[in-house]
Amino acid sequence: MTIIEFFDKVALENIAGALLCNADSIILVGDSRKKLERSIKVYNSILKNRGIQTTISYMTISRNNLQNIIEVLGSIVEKDDDCVFDLTGGEDLYLVGVGIIMNKYGERVQCHRFNFNNNTLYDCDADGNVCSTAPFIITAEENIAMYGGTIVKDETQPLHTFNWNIDEQLSDDIEIMWSLCKSDVGVWNINTVMLGAMCDFVKCMECLDFSIEAEVMDSMLSKKHMQYPQYIIFLRLLEKHGLIRSLKVDKNVSFSFKNRQIKRCLTLAGQILELIVASRMKSLTDSEGIPLYNEVIVGAVIDWDRSDEDNAYRTINEIDVLAMKGAIPIFISCKNGNFDENELYKIESTDKKVVFNIENVHLLNGRKDPYLYCCEVEIVEGETVLDNVCNRFGCRSFKIDPDNGFILNGEEYPLRGVSRHQDRWGVGNALLPEHHAEDIDLIMEVGATTIRLAHYQHDQYFYDLCDEKGLVIWAEIPYISKHMPGGLENTVSQMKELITQNYNHASIVVWGLSNEISIGGSDDDLLENHRILNNLVHEMDKTRLTTIAAVSMCKMDDPYLQIPDVVSYNHYFGWYGGDTSMNGPWFDKFHAMHPNIPIGISEYGCEALNWHTSDPKQGDYTEEYQSFYHEELIKQLFSRKYIWATHVWNMFDFGADARAEGGENGQNHKGLVTMDRKYKKDSFYAYKAWLVSPEVDPFVHLCSKRYIDRVEDVTKVTVYSNLPEVELFVNGESIGKKTAKD
Repeated sequence: MTIIEFFDKVALENIAGALLCNADSIILVGDSRKKLERSIKVYNSILKNRGIQTTISYMTISRNNLQNIIEVLGSIVEKDDDCVFDLTGGEDLYLVGVGIIMNKYGERVQCHRFNFNNNTLYDCDADGNVCSTAPFIITAEENIAMYGGTIVKDETQPLHTFNWNIDEQLSDDIEIMWSLCKSDVGVWNINTVMLGAMCDFVKCMECLDFSIEAEVMDSMLSKKHMQYPQYIIFLRLLEKHGLIRSLKVDKNVSFSFKNRQIKRCLTLAGQILELIVASRMKSLTDSEGIPLYNEVIVGAVIDWDRSDEDNAYRTINEIDVLAMKGAIPIFISCKNGNFDENELYKIESTDKKVVFNIENVHLLNGRKDPYLYCCEVEIVEGETVLDNVCNRFGCRSFKIDPDNGFILNGEEYPLRGVSRHQDRWGVGNALLPEHHAEDIDLIMEVGATTIRLAHYQHDQYFYDLCDEKGLVIWAEIPYISKHMPGGLENTVSQMKELITQNYNHASIVVWGLSNEISIGGSDDDLLENHRILNNLVHEMDKTRLTTIAAVSMCKMDDPYLQIPDVVSYNHYFGWYGGDTSMNGPWFDKFHAMHPNIPIGISEYGCEALNWHTSDPKQGDYTEEYQSFYHEELIKQLFSRKYIWATHVWNMFDFGADARAEGGENGQNHKGLVTMDRKYKKDSFYAYKAWLVSPEVDPFVHLCSKRYIDRVEDVTKVTVYSNLPEVELFVNGESIGKKTAKD
C-alpha cells in the first residue's frame, strides 16, 4: 500500500498516516522541494527509531495549477494500483484534484482522514467506516523534531535538559518541599539560591556531601542581608523532613543531600514549582486509570537551530514543563517569586477537555469556611484573548442519611433554615443587587444554614451570594399544585435550564422536582412526569440528589414519594388545622414507616401582622401567636436529628394577589420579616436565639414591642436571647433574672 500525503504546514498531519497504517511507502506531495527534502529527513528518523519499515519519497506539484495536480496524482495511481490518499491536511485545490482522480479511477483509489479530536482514522468512501481508533501518541522529542528542533540532553552542554526520574519517592519529597515553599516562596528562593552559591564556593556541585566553615557561611549570608541563625533553622527544617542528612553545626556546617535530584531542587530557585506541576500532572488519570499525559518533561531545553552547528546566533529556549497528551503538546510556564497558587492548575491546551486534580484541596465547609476556587478559561489566538469565562466553584462532599440527617464533609451538619420568594414591596420580582444582598444578610443574621429557593429559578447573583456565604441550597422549578397532562415538555425544559445554568454553584445540593403537586392525588401521568424529571436530573448531574415538597394531604404510602432521593413535606399543623403538638409525632410515624427515606419539612409557619394579644390563639394573626407557634416547632423539629432539613415558610412576607387574610389583602404574612424588610418579627429572634452562638452575635430581644395598648394589670414579658442568663429591669429596677435551662 502507498499513502499519498499532501504536505501541510502542520507537521503532524504529514506523518499521521505513516504512524497509523502499515504502508509500504509514503509519497509526500507539495510545492516546495526544499521543505519536502528537509521534512523527509526528520520523518525517516522518526520511523526508523520506531522500527517502521516504510520508505518516504516526494513529488512536487504547482499548488495553484489544477491541471498539474491532476497529472501528478494520476501518474502515481497509474504506477500503483493500491493507493490511499490521506486527506488529513493539504490545500483545498489538492482535495479538488483528489475528487477528480477518484471520479476517473473509481475503486482503485481509496481515501482516509484522521480526526485528531477523537483519535479516529476514517475511511472516506461512501460508508465512512472507522479504520482505526488506536491511540495516536507522539513523544515530545518527535514533536519538537518535526518543527526543526531538538531537546538538548547532553549534560556537557551548559544548558541542557536534566533527566528527572519522578518516581513515587521523589513525588513524596516534592510534596514536602512544596509545602515548605508555598508559605513564603520568596524566602524559599533566596535560601535555595544561597545554598547553590555555597555549593559552588566549596566546589561540591557534583557531590552530595557538603561542608563549609561557619564563619564563611555567616559572611556569605551577611553580604546578602541574611542572618546565620535563621539559615541554620532552614537547614534543620530540611533535615527534619529527610531532605538532607547528618547535619552538624560547629566550626563547620556540614551535611549530606538525600540524593542528586533533591540537591538540584534545593540549589536552584523556582525548581520546585516546575516539579510540583509536573508531578501532579503525571499522577492524573482518566476514569479507567489511564494516565492523561503520556509524557511530562521538566525544564525542557530546546535547540531550534541544531542543523546549523556554525550558527553564531542559535535559538535556544527552556520550557518549564512540556507535556504530551496523545499527539498534542502542552507548554506550561511557571513563575518564580510571588505568584497566585491557582497558577498550579493553569494548562494551555488545544484539547476540548482538560482534567484538573487539586491536591490537598481546601474544602468548602458550610458557613464555617465557605472557601471557593475560581476557574478561568480563555480562548487565545497568539497574544490576543478572544473570549474568557471566570466561574467559581467549591469542593465538598455530602450525603443525606435517613437517621442522621445532612452530612457535610463527613460530619453532621444540621440544615435549619428558611424558604425565600424573590420579591419585595414596591419592586415585585425585579430586585436589584442591593436587595439580594440585604436578603442574604438577614438570612445570615437569623442563623440559617439552608435556603429553599421557591418556586422557580432565582437571580444568578443570589446563587453567587449563597456560594459565598456557605449556605446549602434547594433549587426547584415551578411545577406547582396542579399537574397538567400536557405540561411534561415544559417541566423538562425548565429543569434542563435550571441545572445547566446553575450546575457550578457549590451551594446547591438538591434539585426540587415539584411542590404540592399531589393536592388532588397522584395518577399514572403525574408519576411518569416525576420519573422522567428524576431520571433527567440524574443524567445531567450525578453529584446531587432530587427531592419533592409533598403536602399534608399526600398519604404516606403514595407511590410518588418513592421516586426522588429524599422527601420533604409542607405541614401547617397548628395554623390551618390540627395543633402544634401534631408535628413531631407525624414525622416519627413517617420515619417508622419509611426508615430508608430521608424526610424533611419544606414548609411550616403561620401568619403575623401588626396584631397583638396577651392571650394568643391559633388563627388570630397576632405576632404573639406566631412566636408561640415557632417556639413549639423549634422544640419538636430541631430535636429530631433524622429530619434532614427544616425550611420556615417564609423568611419574608411576600405578594399573593388573590390572598385576603388577616385584614391586609394581597400578601402572605408568614414571613419572619415584613415584605419591605423594615421590621423583624419576634419569631425572627426566636430562631436567632437558637441558631446563633453568643460568641458570634450576642443579643437580647424584648418581644411584643409593638403591643402598646395593653389592658391587663400584670403583663407577661417574653425575652429571646442566646446568652445563658438575662436580667429584666423596669424603670431602672431589677425585676429578676432568668437562666436558660440548656
